[in-house]
Amino acid sequence: MKITLDLPQDLPIDVFDAGFPEEAFAARVREWAILALVDARRLHEHEAQRMLGLERWELVERMEALGMRPTEKVFDEIRGQLGRAIAARGMARQQGRTTMRLLHTMIRVNDLDETLKFYCGALEMKLLSRKDYPDGKFTLAFVGYADEKNNTVVELTHNWDTKSYEIGTAFGHLAVGVSDIYKTCDELKHKGVKVTREPGPMKFGGAVIAFIEDPNGYKIELIERE
Repeated sequence: MKITLDLPQDLPIDVFDAGFPEEAFAARVREWAILALVDARRLHEHEAQRMLGLERWELVERMEALGMRPTEKVFDEIRGQLGRAIAARGMARQQGRTTMRLLHTMIRVNDLDETLKFYCGALEMKLLSRKDYPDGKFTLAFVGYADEKNNTVVELTHNWDTKSYEIGTAFGHLAVGVSDIYKTCDELKHKGVKVTREPGPMKFGGAVIAFIEDPNGYKIELIERE
């Protein structure tokens, strides 16, 4: 292994004065040679500390002053490179597979205007879109607390020639999280919303919940969230 020290550039100018002690010059060159061996990973830092009589921080400080990289810096760089490689691999895998996300739930409604008044008024959702399809004789309206691009929303389907539906025994309910369920239920009652189950803990233990009903008879569970 060949190690080159650029002495004229690295050494202070006064070491070349006639009065500069030879022992000090030799000690300076020896220190740089040891630090260069550490930088080249040919000498362990602990051994260099012993040979130079330095503390760990002193060794690191002197290496950095000479533009050398202590082991901890090398490890940090390796960790950074490894982290970037893992992230890149994960991104490549993500790009190579199909991802899925729940976009919306569709329910058929009797009176679209009344239903929108409930969801956008009482439950304070936003009307995200509404479109009539005359050839098919139906209207689709999407409501939610944010855009479908990043959130799950509710699709309201109004078939113009159908006045009512049977909800059946398979459908359960929609669910909405609220911060204060008791206050929310009081406010909804004042707005004329039917509360079918008063707020309280689940029967067999768990979250504090309540149930309300929309104009079509669909149940909506309110769940208290922090």
